[in-house]
Amino acid sequence: MASNSKMVSILIILMTFLSTKALAQCEDETNNPCNNKSKALPLKIIGIAAILITSIIGVCLPLITRSIPALSPDRSLFVIVKAFASGIILATGFMHVLPDSFDMLRSSCLADNPWHKFPFTGFVAMLSAIFTLMVDSMATSMYTSKNNAIAAEGGEVVTRDL
Repeated sequence: MASNSKMVSILIILMTFLSTKALAQCEDETNNPCNNKSKALPLKIIGIAAILITSIIGVCLPLITRSIPALSPDRSLFVIVKAFASGIILATGFMHVLPDSFDMLRSSCLADNPWHKFPFTGFVAMLSAIFTLMVDSMATSMYTSKNNAIAAEGGEVVTRDL
């Protein structure tokens, strides 16, 4: 399984670099001095690395905070912080990434059919938001059912502070 995840990671990195090279071949007609793609690429790679590291920290945080009662995944404070963090991530995406996506998908470099006939940016953004909420709900329900099953086997009563 570890080798599969390594292969997927390498494939994603290669696709990222190849897609930036393919997009660089088609230059937009606008000569906006604020958009320097060659200077933006290292910043984007740093951004991806920062998001990856903070995501790893966020995923591992519930495992680390089990020893702190107030930050336990069963407490309402943890649920509130998780909901706030999800809202920040979605708002950042919608405020900073979505307008650029609309501009890029309206580019004259793209064929008229289907790119200029359907608002793919909004469609993908809404599908991504729904998928994110589905994964979050499924992970929370799986954690709760597993936690209740373990407690039932051990005879402990599990209370959830809401």
